[in-house]
Amino acid sequence: MYRKQSRPRTGRDGANVTILDIVRSEEKLHSIRDNRNQVEVTDADIRDSETVAAAVTDQDVVYHLASKTSRLGANQNPRENLEINGTGPLNVLEPAAACDDPPHVVYASSPAVVGNVAETIDEETVPNPVDIYGINKKAVEEYLKLYTRIKSVPTTAVRPANLYGPHAPLYATGYGIINQFVGQALHDESLSVFEPSDTREFLYISDMVSALLHIGQNEDAFGECYAPGTGRPLTMKRAAKMVVHIAGSGSIELVEWTESWEEIRRGDVATDPSKIEQQLGWSTDVALEEGLERTFEFFRKNDQYL
Repeated sequence: MYRKQSRPRTGRDGANVTILDIVRSEEKLHSIRDNRNQVEVTDADIRDSETVAAAVTDQDVVYHLASKTSRLGANQNPRENLEINGTGPLNVLEPAAACDDPPHVVYASSPAVVGNVAETIDEETVPNPVDIYGINKKAVEEYLKLYTRIKSVPTTAVRPANLYGPHAPLYATGYGIINQFVGQALHDESLSVFEPSDTREFLYISDMVSALLHIGQNEDAFGECYAPGTGRPLTMKRAAKMVVHIAGSGSIELVEWTESWEEIRRGDVATDPSKIEQQLGWSTDVALEEGLERTFEFFRKNDQYL
């Protein structure tokens, strides 16, 4: 969330930035300490409606990134996923709607709303989620449309490709498979890859931040949905091989799909990012190989994250 002072980019560049998050992991503590003098931090749960409302009030832009991101975990604990991924966004939208000048709410959705489709996906692909996580994300996208239409809250949904990069946890699977691979490779462990291997796209975290800033600062994004990605999918097996090669350690183990993962398998995923490129002038800067090199460099220099 931020309030404008000048052209906002980060807390360093003239914006008053507030972070609301549950600060439980050591990784988050280290990240916040690194930036503590640049931002205001509220240690709270997205389900705490009163605290969330207080944080949302008087903001210009609210980036709603809080989520339980494990698709398998959502199916295993659907009520918790609904509380966080379904009710949590309402705790943001309701106080936003109550503001005299509602903030722009930018919501981190997911390509999981689309489900398993054969063609390249874009913002117009008909949603058909295959798991609880995707269903709840799709429901929130409908909330956004409704709050924009009847309560005049400017909203934008963002469906990014798989994210990776510095600071994110290396062992929690819900935070991204590439970072999980990086952690395993750094400890010379085996990287398990389902065979046959599906394709995915991977977006470096600075490119995601750039996309969010393009969206948050542009009124043309009001009421829109964007799918920032690379447009360059590759198999999970190929991605794992790149991780092991750049790390110089680790190994790859090909495993059969488990029943629980097969039930929610999305198949090959390729995105078309042309809408955000053409409408907002955004594009990716960091290819996967370079992003992996930066990620390994960060974690090797900051072993407190390991």
